[in-house]
Amino acid sequence: MESVNEFSDFQLGELYHQTQGSGNICIAIIDGAVDGGHRDFAETNLTVLNANGEHKDASCLKNSGPSCQHGTFVTGILAASRESAAPGICPQCSFIAKPIFCEADNLSACPMVTQTQLADAVNECVDAGANIINMSVGLNGESQPLSPKLEQAYDRAKDANVLLVGASGNQASDSVNSIFEHPWVITVSAVDKKGEIVPSANTGAWVVEHGLLAPGDKVTSTAAGGGYKQMTGTSAAAPFVTGAAALLWSLEPAASAQNIYDILLRKSPLTLNQYETNTKTTPSLLNGNASLALLRQSQLNNYQDITAMTEPNTEQNTEVNTPYISEMEVEHEIVTNASTVMPSIVPQDCGCGGTKGECSCNDKQSESQHESFIYAVGILKPVFPNKGLQQAFDSAAQERKVSEYDYFEVFNYQEKSTKRRPYLYIAAQAEWVLSINNLDNYLVLPRSQTELQQCITALKPQKDTLQEVYSTIIGKLGPVVPYGESKGLLPTVFCDQVFSQTLDALHDILKGITGVGSDAIQDVIKQLEFSPNAGDSDFSRAKNFLAFRYPDIYLHTHNLKVGTDRSRGDTSYFLASIDTDYSEVISPHVIVDVIFKYQSRDSDLLQFYYCSVDVTGQYPFISSPIQAFMPLNLN
Repeated sequence: MESVNEFSDFQLGELYHQTQGSGNICIAIIDGAVDGGHRDFAETNLTVLNANGEHKDASCLKNSGPSCQHGTFVTGILAASRESAAPGICPQCSFIAKPIFCEADNLSACPMVTQTQLADAVNECVDAGANIINMSVGLNGESQPLSPKLEQAYDRAKDANVLLVGASGNQASDSVNSIFEHPWVITVSAVDKKGEIVPSANTGAWVVEHGLLAPGDKVTSTAAGGGYKQMTGTSAAAPFVTGAAALLWSLEPAASAQNIYDILLRKSPLTLNQYETNTKTTPSLLNGNASLALLRQSQLNNYQDITAMTEPNTEQNTEVNTPYISEMEVEHEIVTNASTVMPSIVPQDCGCGGTKGECSCNDKQSESQHESFIYAVGILKPVFPNKGLQQAFDSAAQERKVSEYDYFEVFNYQEKSTKRRPYLYIAAQAEWVLSINNLDNYLVLPRSQTELQQCITALKPQKDTLQEVYSTIIGKLGPVVPYGESKGLLPTVFCDQVFSQTLDALHDILKGITGVGSDAIQDVIKQLEFSPNAGDSDFSRAKNFLAFRYPDIYLHTHNLKVGTDRSRGDTSYFLASIDTDYSEVISPHVIVDVIFKYQSRDSDLLQFYYCSVDVTGQYPFISSPIQAFMPLNLN
């Protein structure tokens, strides 16, 4: 995953390392609500501006709602601690959150946000003393003319020495959000790490003249409720420009908003070679190094004649490879239709979620807006997030006179007289990591003491065996968060159930239920391949469920192996393969067909069985029991 720090290498450069911002520079964020309780904001001067112009602590009514998630994400790009897994650009600045979106589960259930309300928010932020206003918002429908009231608010901000930054939009258009078609608003479009424009991002002539390109592809920032998430879109790009402006202004508080505006938008001869562009035909990339150099030059010249210093060299770099920008000059034509529903102002982002970081824009629904269930099998282990907790465990192990790796004995120890478990607090504060194929895969978050005890039980040493204990984790996929002392990143699982056993124990259980032999069990386990998969897809969840919760497949495999299935003759068959596919049955549920192909040991004869698993919810279940069938296509 990308972090602000990684993007800073080619967009903010040395500017990022010169300062973390000044408390005298105030950034207003017109967006959704903000989860001020996120640990990355612990040292941040962050307040919410309410309708009465009063400041209050930042908080959300619903952390899971789109308003809080979007507002917290955008705020994190600017205000998160530099020590976090997704460090902010200018965390030592002062911040005002001005929410304009309601906290419903779906923004479509909220009252429409109009240009008048945006204008009121801009004026309130100006009155509250903001130096810069970030607006990662835009229209969700057809373009509409800039309202006189919003135009007046922008003019007032310029007169009040307040810089404005807005998102260009994510409609893959050559026209930007029409509510930002005002020359004082720096309109920001999105690029990936290579400096190529994100296909969904709005660009065109307006961005060439009045805007910039900034990082906006799979950016990592703070998630409401804790942890981190990814987002693609111009919502994520706009705060990079806002942050750069704040850093420049922090280094030179005597500068005016116009000075900072000119420094950001005018090209310098000192641009990074690999990102030099002809600014008369394509938008300029945000360039921290060039902006810092211009700031220093302008200080020497007392901010005189910045335009002359920043005039681009049009004799060089005339060939530009920007495949997503139209070569034709864009003309903005405003079309009004009285019968059309008035567009509402909404956040300008695409969601990215899950372990693969898929993104979607426009009318596609984000993967991150769906619940993702986990049914994974691996080795569970406790990890201590800091040295203090590690030392507490080491001391407890010495008191119990056990190995420093005997976690079960320490966590599970109970005083006989009081029945108290003095070391349970260590287990509760430990981070539970599920490793699959020797790689850390998930950070498991027990929902209650019940699941915590199940995690502890998974650590119990097994008698007369050196086999590892496999734990099956059932839960919901959560945000990506840092873990351990190294603060690497892992997706979380909000765990609702844990059950554990060695492979020998699984054999004994299945033998007791079905009477089958170990060789048949081994065949099924090998083909299901439950250990290598992450348990996050419909197919892997179905297979993992069958391995541990459906003994009939072992019985059928055993019967075919020993030749006791009289309906099929006495020939011995072995399990050759297991395939999965979505069921062709029309159903509102998600049904996976698991197909078992058996090969005769003495001939080319094949036998096929299948069963169907419903994976719609968190807990899979058998939709159709295992039964014989003949596929139409044997290839």
